[in-house]
Amino acid sequence: ALEERRAEFPGVYIDSRPVRRYEAGAAVGHLMGYIGEITADELESPFYEREPYEQGLIVGKGVGIERQYEHLLQGRKGVRYVEVDARGRIVGDFSGIETRPAEPGEDIHLSIDLELQEWIHRIFPDSMRGAVVALDPADGNVLALYSAPSFDPNLFVGGIDPQTWAALNEDPRQTMYNKAILGRFAPASTWKLASAAIGLDLGVVRPDERMPQACTGGFQFGRYWRCWKPGGHGDVTLLEAVQHSCDVFFYQLGLRIGLQRLLDESTRLGFSSTCGIDLPAENPGIFPRGPDYWERVFGARPTEAEVLSLAIGQGPNSQTPLKMAQFYTALARGGSAPAPRLYPDGPAPEQEAWELDLSDEALAALMEGLRRVTAPGGTAHMVSLEHWDLYGKTGTGESNLSQAGLADTDAWFAGMAGPRGGAPEIVIVVLVQYGGGGSSTAAPIMAKAADFYLRRKYDIPVDTIQTLGEHVRTRGWPAWYSRILEDAER
Repeated sequence: ALEERRAEFPGVYIDSRPVRRYEAGAAVGHLMGYIGEITADELESPFYEREPYEQGLIVGKGVGIERQYEHLLQGRKGVRYVEVDARGRIVGDFSGIETRPAEPGEDIHLSIDLELQEWIHRIFPDSMRGAVVALDPADGNVLALYSAPSFDPNLFVGGIDPQTWAALNEDPRQTMYNKAILGRFAPASTWKLASAAIGLDLGVVRPDERMPQACTGGFQFGRYWRCWKPGGHGDVTLLEAVQHSCDVFFYQLGLRIGLQRLLDESTRLGFSSTCGIDLPAENPGIFPRGPDYWERVFGARPTEAEVLSLAIGQGPNSQTPLKMAQFYTALARGGSAPAPRLYPDGPAPEQEAWELDLSDEALAALMEGLRRVTAPGGTAHMVSLEHWDLYGKTGTGESNLSQAGLADTDAWFAGMAGPRGGAPEIVIVVLVQYGGGGSSTAAPIMAKAADFYLRRKYDIPVDTIQTLGEHVRTRGWPAWYSRILEDAER
């Protein structure tokens, strides 16, 4: 309408300008962050002290790519000086001052598999909250980074209204909080692989070794420490303890390692540090570096019994989904994992690669334990897939908070998948807050995401029915299940 009446408004001109558009919407909310007008406080910060930052400029915000690579994406505003007549109409360029053309920001190409990112957004239940991290074991790069519930970054383009902003920030589900890199949760039984790795490295346990006390449903050490399975798991080896997630085995392994050595080795492995991902913020894991932690927090020295909780991923042990994904990537890569990268062509990471320092035999044993978790008799057997080897570990962590109508435990599944008989080609960690058991809530999300990624990679059509459990519930036992049984017998 204004364009049609330009003659009535001399000196007013209409021009076009580029506007951000996020085609994937809420699927990439936390990954990308959002944009908004720079504030007075931000202009005072060292981050914005150089050109082209000035009042009114739109900048990247949040803890996503927009803020991390703001200096690359921003570009520079152009300036054009013109001569006008008495009515304000442009008659030509002003020759006294040189026009400065606008400079576009750089293009950056992320490691993210956008279709996988969107698939995870689709399959993560709307009623739940949590996070999913997928890494490429070939190089440690990030294939997907998702936090639920998410937000649509398009809401911020052109300015977000105060009511919507308030609703996002006041949501009790912490919509604006990136749980993948900031949320810290008890890793529960996904941690048992770390305890096993430390025990193997120190030489206090062998893959085929059994503990002095068989699991009858609990273990006496000062008080009675229960196993998650009341009837017990019996006399199991380390590999069987991983397969069945036997707490009693790992209680005894923790005692063999000893509290101080477990603290030292876990600190050496980086469980109280960040991963070094190229994002503006990342929380380090919480793990005591020494006995003084208990003195500071609880006002008393720790007892040796603390090692029982720590050995099964409970106690003062909280890790981000990203940290657990990096650990499982190290297992998949043969013992090392670089800092996760979203922009592989960007600045080199400051942190060194994570080294587990394990023998080939020890790593092979841990991988066999993870394979057994999804084999017949394993805690996640029903998420087996038709075309792929699936390795993983379930976890059910005690939550620090209680929410009405929700389970009081957080559900984990950490694992990897690849072609049968081949190396893993994707590592995925899923955390569902208040999700109950890891095998029933988190494991199906991980399996469906891995299946989607690998089917696309190998040009196999994606089926709506993916896991063994889905097949059994809707179509009956599939023909390909016989192959899984044959593999388990070998």
